[in-house]
Amino acid sequence: METKTIDTSKREKRGQLSELANKISPSKTMQIGALATSLRLAGKDIIALSAGELACDTPDSAKRAGANAIDNNQTRYTLNTGTTELRQAICDKYKREHNSDYALNQVLVSAGAKQSLFNILLSLCGAGDEVITFSPYWVSYPEQIVAAGAKMVVVETTIDDGFQINIESFKAAITDATKVVILNTPSNPTGAVYPKESIDSLCEICSELGIWILSDEIYERIVYPPNTHYSPLDSNKVDVDRLIVVNGFSKTYAMTGWRVGYALGPVAVIGGAARLQSHSTSNASSISQAAALGALEADVTGENEPFFAALIPDLLEKRALVSKILGSTPHLKILEPSGAYYTMIDVSGLFGRNLGRKLGKNLGGKTVNNATDVCMFFIEELGVATTPGEAFGAGNYLRLSFSTNKDLVEKGCLRIKEGLAQ
Repeated sequence: METKTIDTSKREKRGQLSELANKISPSKTMQIGALATSLRLAGKDIIALSAGELACDTPDSAKRAGANAIDNNQTRYTLNTGTTELRQAICDKYKREHNSDYALNQVLVSAGAKQSLFNILLSLCGAGDEVITFSPYWVSYPEQIVAAGAKMVVVETTIDDGFQINIESFKAAITDATKVVILNTPSNPTGAVYPKESIDSLCEICSELGIWILSDEIYERIVYPPNTHYSPLDSNKVDVDRLIVVNGFSKTYAMTGWRVGYALGPVAVIGGAARLQSHSTSNASSISQAAALGALEADVTGENEPFFAALIPDLLEKRALVSKILGSTPHLKILEPSGAYYTMIDVSGLFGRNLGRKLGKNLGGKTVNNATDVCMFFIEELGVATTPGEAFGAGNYLRLSFSTNKDLVEKGCLRIKEGLAQ
């Protein structure tokens, strides 16, 4: 038998990561969280205002349902798309709140809304497609678009315009390759809540051109009066056959660790996303799905009313603290958010300045030149963790989360104000 010769010069190439793995950047919010944890473990006093996680506990309704699932041995595989009971409860929610009719095969439950978005983008997009996002945007949108093989097209919004959508700029960004527009209201990271007029206009344009709307509504219940959440589902201009809604339980129900999200949309797209999920994670945790079902059922019975009645006033109080303290800090510019629990801080007034302290060795001296420099100064010198705006496509800003407890929010903001005063 003839001996087969293998080219050993290919050895180095075989050891390399894939092109996709090299293209994907790590989550900046998770990186900052890991840095804050490591500094804390090293004995430093760090106040974390970087993570998007409520300080309050998961509602008793969800915890009880999850515990019951364990006690009743509901610990096996569920349907890949989610339990029938949970998907039906999601359909009922959208009928109740938006008068929308979804069937069970139009709902896919995933391990968090992040996976829901990922499933949908990979189902809809490929090479040559373009996806429009509005900056500042959530950190995972660009990386998920890259993973799908598509190109991201950014429409900028600014603090001077309240981070609101400019419809003319949106129309100018549309090309023959535009496949999807991602809409996130209330917005992470800006806290902007888009009004009916803007969403109606966007829906009308997309409907006429057949562009998909991917509506990320994970913060739907965290809206500050007099603002209200307006979904594309509520618009008479929308083409529901070109609409995907993504939501979940992490943010509004303080269930970040439970990892339950979902997507609703046309059967074909949800089916494609379900097939992808069947080969990645399969179903979301059976116990977490039971907890999510308990949360939705408690919305109907009214058991969750005290939880939500306390949530918004608490966040309003912390939002006011941020505005009062940082709004009066020289060289910083902020806009009070209308929803979610983030404030974008324009720190460009600090660029090129010597802050009078010795910065970390990686920052090249005492002068800050960008948002990442300012972020590192805040965490290493002032002991306050925020997230640099470069992660959100907004290099002049930092994102500060006021979702933690009130004392820490106040203490962290005062550290920034007093540290800059020095």
